[in-house]
Amino acid sequence: MAFDFCSTCGNFEMSDHKCPPVWLVWEAENQTASDAILLYAADAQRAAERWAELEDVRSAEYSIVAGRSTPTLCVRLSPDGSIEKFEVQGRSEPVYSARKVS
Repeated sequence: MAFDFCSTCGNFEMSDHKCPPVWLVWEAENQTASDAILLYAADAQRAAERWAELEDVRSAEYSIVAGRSTPTLCVRLSPDGSIEKFEVQGRSEPVYSARKVS
């Protein structure tokens, strides 16, 4: 049995895979719903978190994870859900590993 990533939502795909709902996400201060990006996520909070991950990577400044920016996002279930607002924050956590040497 082969496993792969879904070409629609990008999630890891198993035999019983079903894409999560589609959310519209945009920055409350600088954008409108017409600027929204579509994100697949289990719920509105995860869609906001995913937007923050993508925005930090896209900008290559990592201002959210560095604490310089805490944007408020509008998140709406596509196409007709009510709008929820989330303030997103991030943090950088150092990760260490060790390996035995001779």
